[in-house]
Amino acid sequence: MEQKKLLVFLNNCENSVLNFAIKSGLLLFLFTILIICFDVLTRKIGYQLPGLGSTRLQELEWHLHTALFSFWIGVAYLKNQHVRIDLFVHSLDKVSQAKIEFLSILVLALPFCLLSVYFSFDFALISFLDGESSPSPNGLPYRWIPKFCIFFWSFAFTNMRLNKFNKTIHFAKK
Repeated sequence: MEQKKLLVFLNNCENSVLNFAIKSGLLLFLFTILIICFDVLTRKIGYQLPGLGSTRLQELEWHLHTALFSFWIGVAYLKNQHVRIDLFVHSLDKVSQAKIEFLSILVLALPFCLLSVYFSFDFALISFLDGESSPSPNGLPYRWIPKFCIFFWSFAFTNMRLNKFNKTIHFAKK
């Protein structure tokens, strides 16, 4: 019974993260569209606002695309809309599908996620401690922000995979 309560709690946490990611991703998506349109228009017109040149805008687009990818890959996974091996397993019964899901999480997803967490944290931390900025003189100063988005995505995705792993074990026992 305790395990069932834990699964319900983890599922509720996952849904909260999903709702946050959807709302944040929507705002980021709209903001990215506005930035891209503004960048294209100012380049076509030939007038750049002082301090807000095309280089800064393009780097901001890169930062926003990193954040969007980080949020939406988790959303696609949680909504069960991600690319999988459904072509091969659609004809199998639910228990066989759960076993394949279990093995794919154990052999492929978890090692990738754990390595991503390990390396992306150092990647982001070193960038933050070094005060890494754009190599362009008029670029953006905080290169560590998108790198921490990669770490956050890796950490959150690892937790999602562990939750799915736990659910798969629970389902396979039935």
